[in-house]
Amino acid sequence: MFSLATTTLFALLALAAPSLAATPSADKKYTISPKSHPELCVAPEYEHEGALLVLKKCDDNSDIVWQWQGGNQWKNTAANMVMDVKDGGAWNGNKIQVWTGYGYNTNQQFILPNEQMEWAGHNLCLDLTDGRGEAGTTLQLWQCLSYNDNQKWEFVDAEEIEECADGHDSAGYVPVSSAKASATLSASASAPTVSTNGTASTNGTANATATDLASPAGASEIGNGFLAGGGTRKSKSASATGSASSAWSASTTAWSASASAAATSAAAYPGSNSGFLKTKGTKVVDSSGKEIVLKGVNLGGWLVFEDWMCGITDYSGNADRFPQWTLEQRFGEKQTKELMNMWMDNWLVAADFDKVKSLGFNVVRLPFSYRNFQNMDGSWSDDGFTRLDWAFNQAKRVGVYVIPVFHIWDTQKQRYSMISEDNWDGQQSRQRAGELWKKIASRYANEGVIAAWDLINEPTGSANDNLQKDLYNAVRSVDNNHILIQASIGTNPSQYGWTNIMYTMHEYLMMGGDYNNNVGAYANGPQASINQFNGFNIPTYVGEFMADSATLDYMLQNLNNAGVWWSSWTLKTVQMDRWGLFNFGTGMSVDVSNDSYDTIKGKWSNMGGLTRQGVADQYQKYAQMWKRDTVPSPRVGSEAASLKRSSGHHAGRSRRALAHGGIGKF
Repeated sequence: MFSLATTTLFALLALAAPSLAATPSADKKYTISPKSHPELCVAPEYEHEGALLVLKKCDDNSDIVWQWQGGNQWKNTAANMVMDVKDGGAWNGNKIQVWTGYGYNTNQQFILPNEQMEWAGHNLCLDLTDGRGEAGTTLQLWQCLSYNDNQKWEFVDAEEIEECADGHDSAGYVPVSSAKASATLSASASAPTVSTNGTASTNGTANATATDLASPAGASEIGNGFLAGGGTRKSKSASATGSASSAWSASTTAWSASASAAATSAAAYPGSNSGFLKTKGTKVVDSSGKEIVLKGVNLGGWLVFEDWMCGITDYSGNADRFPQWTLEQRFGEKQTKELMNMWMDNWLVAADFDKVKSLGFNVVRLPFSYRNFQNMDGSWSDDGFTRLDWAFNQAKRVGVYVIPVFHIWDTQKQRYSMISEDNWDGQQSRQRAGELWKKIASRYANEGVIAAWDLINEPTGSANDNLQKDLYNAVRSVDNNHILIQASIGTNPSQYGWTNIMYTMHEYLMMGGDYNNNVGAYANGPQASINQFNGFNIPTYVGEFMADSATLDYMLQNLNNAGVWWSSWTLKTVQMDRWGLFNFGTGMSVDVSNDSYDTIKGKWSNMGGLTRQGVADQYQKYAQMWKRDTVPSPRVGSEAASLKRSSGHHAGRSRRALAHGGIGKF
């Protein structure tokens, strides 16, 4: 063991005797820095499979050392995994992740010409996205250009030493030399292009100034369009070259997230074409066969109004969740759409996905309405796709899955049960729902950030399961990739030949203060459903629930022990206490039946701050508590640090609604 003084001396000697490696030697260890930003080092974002390569401060992190293994693989010594081209995608803008190393895997083999790191045989080089020299920047692949300074890297010898800190021995690394900076001003950005086939697209070129084109990742506002921020900037160049749509490449695990912004269009959506989750008996696994257990929260109130929890009063006679109709009756469609956009722009923002991640969740359940995709006259609108595109890419940015769920369907306002009925009205309602599902599912059929489609929220029972069969058939006609989630059904799916299916239930009978009664409610509710669905040999998803105190501890512990997916209701409310993990104040409350347009607009444009509720701490505890290896599974080994990080009710007329004057059951 070396003393602290010895450690300091090593560091000083290292700085005094630079040892910058022009070309790395096989099996030696190095730190890797952009030539223009030697204070930053390449590292995996997290120490588990699928973590993307990012820049980190060299002096603040222990996961910055790489071994040039065999002279063709870069192995991170902390994660004990190697650089890997995500999905084997040979296109501009694809990302590099870390993955278990295999000598035969060509996605993990690199060569080192001209201070570059080139994916062997593909003329694609590791590239500093947009030339951003800041911690947290996600690295990408881009066409190798010998003059592109964003592809120039410095390899600094690193040696393992023993250092003493806080009285404990620990192994660490220090660079043996520091590198010289060679800053280059970047002046151009990639132009927005869209491709549907997931392969490289370089057909978009334009002459424009860098100011006109540059758009930092994640900075786009909904409604203002998106610029592809995944392209590389070349010194003194003001032309924009189209980047592949796959710069949005979806994650193959719960954690591989792209940080680049991208172009979107209703006609074509660039998604991942691999890495989908699949059911395997009562479990869900990823493409490598690893079990995936998702734990998270609903994003209620964003695309679907919930009067009771959104600070909305409506004396018009329209039921809860239909204030949009009241607004349209008062202000017309144009002004109502302006108000709705104001609401959606401010109710859910990018920082909320960071909150989700910080709580340890790895999934969000996202309710949507048919009105997100249809105008008053029934004509189709792309607005809903714009919102979903944004949400999916925020989820990819932080590394969580999404489960979209159909909450408000056509005819629900007319009669809640109509869509389930065995008559002409029911058939027509199901047909319209199926048409919407086909539009959505076909657009996102190749999107890997989607864990599953939740086909319909809390429907009433349907004769012969007609509703469930019709929706299953509609989605399967365009999407065979994703898991489908069914509700309000007790039939073994094998009877219908369904595959890649899971069943869901919601629980709202455990909200009272009688712990013993709540334990009984769990046995008769979630546990009974788990037992039934296990008997069908399919997984269980508890998609909505609400409880607190000891009851919540009991419920979450049992759900974790059962290895089932769960998502609480909900992330945000307006002053509804434990119903939301975060609460807005009542200052944003409005009366949609009486308040003026300007009053509503003013309150919805400035919703105020959020207060974190104590119940969030309980969810955070159990989101990070694992009975078995689940995603994300930290790598622990001789060279890996132990790291436990995880990313990730409502009731249409449901048990949740009963607490607020609703009727019926799910």
